[in-house]
Amino acid sequence: MQGSSQTLTDIEVQALIAEALPNDIGITSVTGLSPGASTDAETHDVHFSVSCQCGASFLFGVEVSIDKTAEDMAAVMPTVVRELVNPAVSFQAKTCEEHMMMRMGPTAD
Repeated sequence: MQGSSQTLTDIEVQALIAEALPNDIGITSVTGLSPGASTDAETHDVHFSVSCQCGASFLFGVEVSIDKTAEDMAAVMPTVVRELVNPAVSFQAKTCEEHMMMRMGPTAD
């Protein structure tokens, strides 16, 4: 990895975040997603997901300014981890039926 005073690549940003995540939550790195049309060239856009045994998955996106260093990332990492872990735990607490309803969206009675 580059020195702490140098800016980071997408891969380095994703690796730093992945290394900071607790192993028991089941959040995994997602690679290979194409940047969306609104992707800002001023940010790193990295992705993570958490899945359920029913096949449902929840995708997270994290945007980090391209001028941030490893030192900058370390300073905010507790907040980044919390912002990923809290919705992951919430998703995992839902039943498979609730996941199915999320995938189907609103339905008519």
